[in-house]
Formats: sequence, structure tokens, C-alpha cells
Amino acid sequence: MAAHFSDPTDLGVWSRPSWFFALDDELARHGIPADLLPGSFLFSGPPLRLPHPGDAFPQIGVLPTPRAAPLATAYEAVADRLGPDYRATARKFAELMRFEAEEWESAQQLGQTLDSIFFWFR
Repeated sequence: MAAHFSDPTDLGVWSRPSWFFALDDELARHGIPADLLPGSFLFSGPPLRLPHPGDAFPQIGVLPTPRAAPLATAYEAVADRLGPDYRATARKFAELMRFEAEEWESAQQLGQTLDSIFFWFR
């Protein structure tokens, strides 16, 4: 994960990216809106069309930075009620999105518009 031109942050290791759709279901069951579910931004694609890399499958997702604070607040509110398999991931997302939201607010005060958080799988 990285905000616009920032240092990347490693969210962790998942053997199956499809697991995030199970996390989507768990979060939705607890009332998280669809536009804040991980599947809505982890797999959304780049913000503009890029040439195909040939033999690789690039998976890039984008979350508009203004959604970082609502995402953090929503995940923090339900983390303790999630199934045990999902709690740590939801808390990690909440922690990192809270940080990105604070960075975005600081950048705005300096007149910068860093409006995108990028995600990719490697």
C-alpha cells in the first residue's frame, strides 16, 4: 500500500487474495457500506488505463484518500464483533487508514492534494 508518491507500507502476506471477499462478507454482515469493503478498492484497478505488462498479471487497486477516515472509523467500530479470522486484518486496515487520513489532512493544510492510496499484490 502507498499513498501518492509515498513510501510503501506492507499490509501483510495472504496466500489467496480471494480471501478478501470473505472479509467483505464479514464486514458487510456488520453493516460496513459496500464502498468501504476491501474488495471495492483492492481490486478496483488503476486510476487510468495502463498498457498490459505481457506475461504478468498486475493487480492494482485505488482508494480515494478522503475515504480513509470513514473506513478507519467503520472498521474500528466493528473490529471486536468480527469473527476471529478477520479481526487482525480489520484492525490493521483501520490503523493504516487512520494514519493515511491524518497525513492527508496535514497535506491539505500545506496546499497539497494527495488524493489516492494505491494497493498492489506481488
